[in-house]
Amino acid sequence: MRKTYIQIAIAGGLLSLLSMTASAQSSVTVGGIFGLGVASISGAQIGTSTYTVKSKLVTMAQDSKVPSRLVFRGTEDLGEGMTAFFLLDKGFNGDDGTDTLGGAQRETLVGLRGSFGAVTLGRQFHPLFNVRDDFDPTADSSNLMVSAAFRMNNSVMYRTPVAGGFWAKFAYGFGEVSGSDAASRAVGAYIGYENGPIAAKFGFNNLNDTTGLNSAKNTLMGASYNFGVATVFGEYGVNKGVIVGGNYVVADSTDSLLGVRVPYGPNTFAVSFIRKDDKTATNADATQLQIYYGYSLSKRTTLYSIYTKINNSATSNFTTSHAPSAPTAAQFALGARPANTELSAGIRHSF
Repeated sequence: MRKTYIQIAIAGGLLSLLSMTASAQSSVTVGGIFGLGVASISGAQIGTSTYTVKSKLVTMAQDSKVPSRLVFRGTEDLGEGMTAFFLLDKGFNGDDGTDTLGGAQRETLVGLRGSFGAVTLGRQFHPLFNVRDDFDPTADSSNLMVSAAFRMNNSVMYRTPVAGGFWAKFAYGFGEVSGSDAASRAVGAYIGYENGPIAAKFGFNNLNDTTGLNSAKNTLMGASYNFGVATVFGEYGVNKGVIVGGNYVVADSTDSLLGVRVPYGPNTFAVSFIRKDDKTATNADATQLQIYYGYSLSKRTTLYSIYTKINNSATSNFTTSHAPSAPTAAQFALGARPANTELSAGIRHSF
């Protein structure tokens, strides 16, 4: 009988040890970012239309540099260097508690990674957006610069391992339009390089309209160099066509960005300048100057301020990130103009 008790005790100990090992091999974490501030927006012109944007507006505004989100991450060690993982990234508006993006998730993906690289499936950031976002030192290059769709729904992505400082990401987005494999289909990729102070990416996007007969093509190159006291950034993009609401719109433009970020103790100072050169007959050129300042109260909490100034040509209609919608073409023709100057300040906390 005593021998039986000893055997039971040993078996129980082994089961407990195996349970502890299994739990150590998988984990789920909850984190996120909450940023909120106040913005003063000006520059809008009413014109003689029904465009009702005030010439000056003071409003509570989301953190445009690092949008608020609640993030669930999970991993499981499958052994032999392979890991399964998932990500659920939910955006929210802190001022009124509503969801961002019409209730859609920022990202939802599941995948495997190992010595072969990583394969993910779901709703994911577009490789071209990765290029644009990685080399934007301030916040809102999206006011002027094209990044295709920020995200690819119904997508499969593969990221290669790093070799000699180089790696690549390839993406395919199923259009999921009945009767046509080409309709709304998206293809994208980038090649990245990082070695010491140098970083660079070159990406492209090809997005079809809902008919599958026309496609928008965008290419973008970004690079940075870290001098220690400061990091300089540059981007250059070429845009041939754009998809708006699933429909193809003629576009022919180039985007260029120059910027610098300077950290100093708890302070971070950054400036960027963007120029959009519209090569169509409309000649809707524009430039944007943006200045960012952040002060870190701790590793998790930062006070920030962002100043944005957009200079539109006589035919361009670009607006700042927190301004109301730009006037329609009909309102624009009657003299209405978008808000083009914004100063925001707030607090951002990571958890």
